[in-house]
Amino acid sequence: MRHEGASLPAAVPGCAHTGLPAAGVTTDPFPGRDETEAAWAGHREWPHERDLGGTAARSPHERAVEPVPVPREPEPARPTEFLVAEADGVRAWHFPAPDREIPYPRPEFEVVLVPGGVEATAGTLVRVLLLQADRLDPAARADRGLVALLPGERVTIGDRGWENPDAAAARAALYRMEPSR
Repeated sequence: MRHEGASLPAAVPGCAHTGLPAAGVTTDPFPGRDETEAAWAGHREWPHERDLGGTAARSPHERAVEPVPVPREPEPARPTEFLVAEADGVRAWHFPAPDREIPYPRPEFEVVLVPGGVEATAGTLVRVLLLQADRLDPAARADRGLVALLPGERVTIGDRGWENPDAAAARAALYRMEPSR
């Protein structure tokens, strides 16, 4: 990530509001602090660069692209189909229709408490899963936000500040996108 001519380390996925505190440029605006100290970061462009093995952009506004072969579809995708692409631990989802038009299954998942967090294992596609830690305890904080899971995948969402862990309370504090039908 470029800042005032300097190259700063940046994580992907990520943004200036997570990269600048990690690089020591600003303080962390999220855990109970006022974001006004870092508000200026939202009004600037933050070019990110990555070494692509010799392929380089010539200007900050030009992108370097590595071709990735993608099979052609024999017919247009239906709302029940979607594309998941993953590279270097980063996952992208593409749905061919707006969420309201997709017949998502009712999300099914198992929840167990693990040391320092909550573990969820998907039985179906879970489009959006979010641990609302403040419903467990006003001082509790989750270590990640929105998560999407394919059937059989498992995620551990860490939490801090939850004094009396309880599996039923954890399940109730997990927000998930439900089908509209």
